[in-house]
Amino acid sequence: MTAGATGPATPTDPELAKVERIFDRWAPDYEKNEWYKAQGREVLEHLSLTGERLIVDVGCGTGWLLRQALAAHPEARGIGIDLSSKMIERARENAEAEGLNRVRFVTGNWEAAGADDGTSHAFGGKADVVFCVSAFHYFRGPRAALAKMFRSLRPGGELFLLDREMEGSALTRIWGGIHRFLLRDHVRFYTSSRLLRWMEEAGFCDRRVVTTIRKRFRGGKLYTSLVLLSARKPGASDGASGAVGGGERGA
Repeated sequence: MTAGATGPATPTDPELAKVERIFDRWAPDYEKNEWYKAQGREVLEHLSLTGERLIVDVGCGTGWLLRQALAAHPEARGIGIDLSSKMIERARENAEAEGLNRVRFVTGNWEAAGADDGTSHAFGGKADVVFCVSAFHYFRGPRAALAKMFRSLRPGGELFLLDREMEGSALTRIWGGIHRFLLRDHVRFYTSSRLLRWMEEAGFCDRRVVTTIRKRFRGGKLYTSLVLLSARKPGASDGASGAVGGGERGA
């Protein structure tokens, strides 16, 4: 799942175009990947919504997580945004095949677009929940991306961010070094304490480590080290809540 990087999604940015091509190529078989679905299930386990709520999925891929969330919450609506046009094409096809008409999928670059372009205004309001699952490490400006997620939420709205966990994972650190020094791209992995600190800077409250996942041979991966974080925009909850556990760490 990729959400794009700073600058317009055009061939003039070779690195961005390369990322788009990779995910375009993966799109036809993306939902066969059980590792990504397992990550989505971690978020769904902690999601609880009532009423007509709006979910925005940043870096939605083929929309599997968003479609599952809407199926479980029949009054909710959804918007998914992804850099890859092929991912979005597949997301629209899958939603249509499932008869799901409460969702819109938008091809776009989260960092380049305005906070309301194609997302919050597509359904006439700000989001009650924002997902960012396995996409955050692609952002060139992670703090700015978090600030935009904050702005896209209504007061009381909640962010769920799931990504690789650097703490306690030598393999993730090695993989991060490969991206930085060998591949020389902008992919970066972070510790949960740094992510929580950036959430605080963006204005989020109730910042929490919901769960950490460290397993061998999970979904075809040799080793998985992930963290799911949750944070809330100050204000009335308006019925949107996540059953989160754990305490704030390192914020």
